[in-house]
Amino acid sequence: MPERDDGDVIARVDGHSLRGSRALRARLGTRLLTAVVLYTGAFTYVHDDGTLVMPLDTLWR
Repeated sequence: MPERDDGDVIARVDGHSLRGSRALRARLGTRLLTAVVLYTGAFTYVHDDGTLVMPLDTLWR
């Protein structure tokens, strides 16, 4: 698990959790413009497969 300099652990979504978005990407190909996954972590990032991973509370910001 990645850590910040202050020792807090950075939660990340693993590849296993993205199997649904990968299946969708495989089925739709280039027609899928962006896959977004919401999670309970604090950081927004792009996963290795191009999926945008965003904190769930982003919906209320």
